[in-house]
Amino acid sequence: MPDYDDRATAPPSSATVVVIVFLSIIILIASGYVIYNYSNVRPNLAEQSTPTKAP
Repeated sequence: MPDYDDRATAPPSSATVVVIVFLSIIILIASGYVIYNYSNVRPNLAEQSTPTKAP
């Protein structure tokens, strides 16, 4: 059996794991922000504040 360093089967370094975790947290926060903003559909307050009166 040859003795060589096969990097493809080595576990990821701790820096790689930290970057993956950090990016995952950023993606989760961003997706939560988008879901929160688009799930709360609020009516436009400017349209409601000026009632229209018939002449």
